[in-house]
Amino acid sequence: MEDSEVLFLEFVGCEGRALVGWTTEGPGEVRLYASSDCGARWKRRSILPKSVWSEWPEHMAWKDGQHGTVWLEDTNGEAPPHVLATRNGGRTWSTPKQPPRGRPPAQPLESPFEVQDSKGTRWTVRHEDEVLRVERQEPGAPVQVRATLPTRLRRNGNTLVPSRAPGG
Repeated sequence: MEDSEVLFLEFVGCEGRALVGWTTEGPGEVRLYASSDCGARWKRRSILPKSVWSEWPEHMAWKDGQHGTVWLEDTNGEAPPHVLATRNGGRTWSTPKQPPRGRPPAQPLESPFEVQDSKGTRWTVRHEDEVLRVERQEPGAPVQVRATLPTRLRRNGNTLVPSRAPGG
């Protein structure tokens, strides 16, 4: 996936999901990566099926670690928007018979983006240069960096590696 970018990043507890899309020469393949250890390790979970090549994710939402939805729109404006849903953590995707009514309002990732869970643990996502940094802080404890994710990726053989920014 030469020159890919992290499009969406979402955590439900310690279950993390990241949509990564190939962005060179138009909208390309979109892959879902998953973490079950609060972002310490990430594994490719699936490649999202697209109705037309020019579809691109506009929003991603997860109810829990198993149930997720991705809204796709045709960047050429020729095909209608469509929704993909998963009930197995993103291993497989299907178009629901009754898609959700409208998509949730977009919530742009501002840096830093912070949430606090019911136990008082604070999660922070910071966008710095060409990386997203995921931090976790339990009450009274120091901040732990749980993951550092590049925002641009390229393929090196069978491995995805960080890609330099254009002109960098």
